[in-house]
Amino acid sequence: MLQTQCPHCQSEFKLKDDSLIGQVRPCSKCGKKFRLAILDAPDETDVTEESTPRSRKKGTKKKLKEPNNRRSLYLALGGGSVVIALLVGLGVVFLGGPSGNNQGVGESEPTGPAIPEETIRDNSKAIAIAMHNAHDQYRNFLHPDVSPEGTTGLSWRVHLLKHLGESGGPARGLYVQFHLNEPWDSPHNKTLIEKMPDVYQTPGVNAVGKTSWHIFTGPGTPGEKGPFGMKDIHDGSSNTILCILGGPESATEWTKPGGIPLNLAKPFEPLGKPVGGDYGVIMADGVARKLSALTYPSDAVALIQAQDYVTVTSNLFSDYGVSKKSTTNSVFPNLSLVSRGVLQHHEAHQRYPLASVPPGLSWRVAILPYINNAALYSRFHLDEPWDSPHNKTLIQEMPREFQSPGIRQAGMTTMHVVADRRNPFGGTEGATFQALSDGASNILLVLVGGPETATEWTRPGGLAFDEAAPLASWGTRHPDNGYPISTFDGAVKLLKADSSPAAISLIIQHSDGKPIDKSVMTAP
Repeated sequence: MLQTQCPHCQSEFKLKDDSLIGQVRPCSKCGKKFRLAILDAPDETDVTEESTPRSRKKGTKKKLKEPNNRRSLYLALGGGSVVIALLVGLGVVFLGGPSGNNQGVGESEPTGPAIPEETIRDNSKAIAIAMHNAHDQYRNFLHPDVSPEGTTGLSWRVHLLKHLGESGGPARGLYVQFHLNEPWDSPHNKTLIEKMPDVYQTPGVNAVGKTSWHIFTGPGTPGEKGPFGMKDIHDGSSNTILCILGGPESATEWTKPGGIPLNLAKPFEPLGKPVGGDYGVIMADGVARKLSALTYPSDAVALIQAQDYVTVTSNLFSDYGVSKKSTTNSVFPNLSLVSRGVLQHHEAHQRYPLASVPPGLSWRVAILPYINNAALYSRFHLDEPWDSPHNKTLIQEMPREFQSPGIRQAGMTTMHVVADRRNPFGGTEGATFQALSDGASNILLVLVGGPETATEWTRPGGLAFDEAAPLASWGTRHPDNGYPISTFDGAVKLLKADSSPAAISLIIQHSDGKPIDKSVMTAP
């Protein structure tokens, strides 16, 4: 049975097989991480025949044996189960689990090699230049599955070697070693996997020959079946993702053909969690940037597809070495206008509107006269519900004040109130200002939920409230790790999503008599 040793505290471990050799694992005794390597057999001149790991002579250490080659040192985890026997004193503790689930010694998740951000930036630029060099030659971008010459079986990353660096350089020298008429996993081509160029190295990936650089595939993407070039980009080259750097979970052999199929509902799901919270992206104009993993799915799809005629705000991106811009700032002006409309409704009627206005219209319809939309308000049949034959025709005419980030379907919004008797919008009649005994600046007025909360703007009702999980109905948090909200004094703020449920519940309630923690809200 193979042995390894923590170089920090000298604790020893027995490995059932060599499938973990080269992986970085935390020691369960001292907690420090180290790369698993094979121990040499005891040196007979230093250790007696009867000696064991506990009886080794003082001052002697076993040497860490380096594997015969780089490939064996960095063997990736495969399928099945790996059992690690950890010697603790005289006892043996067995830690079992699937070898591909990133569970390690001490049950901590391993980390791959750290790559400086400037290196990722430079590699991204090199890939971008090579992609455009290929486009200049073929008038199309490289396809995930098919070479410019029409052959299949090797990745676009292999064919990109011809365009990386100078003529006669190491990348082009590697390219000529491939048997282009054979698949990536042919006996010969498999020997080249471990020679992956540094430009494809990605953070968090330990396995030799694997990378997280991908191209999306599917209708309207640069990886769509058939030739795809700049002429086919209708949304603007600065608004279309050409390549993307996914998380370590998405790593694959760099020579393996194929891309990431576009999932319209969850476009980032196959990419895994990116190191650092941002995906590296190369846009079709050749610019390398960072894109927040919290980008709304609809915005992500708009960036991935090149022919949907949808553009998105540049606030979704940040540049390498530059702090991210807010992706929610654009909603605050509308949120402020809507909030003022609610307050002016109170001035006119001495009550705030209900979440559901009888016989079945939204509070948003009730405030139309107070957000410069009196003409639209007059066209509603106020004695009919929101989905009556007539009122349904007005859904498509939603005022811009209710527009929400990431929502492109006409008539849909994520601006909500909380429909609960403990909030002013609940109950059977509108609340008065006097009922706000906790203070207007301490009580939630309007919130902007995640995209999955989108609803017709005329539909009555609001979000549910559960004190144990007050944000459960709010949907996915915004990229700034919070939710845009307003309070009954008309101020707009960002509610921190990682605040305690108890603190958030106090802000939703208007007359519980308990002081709130103002630190859960910050200025936008």
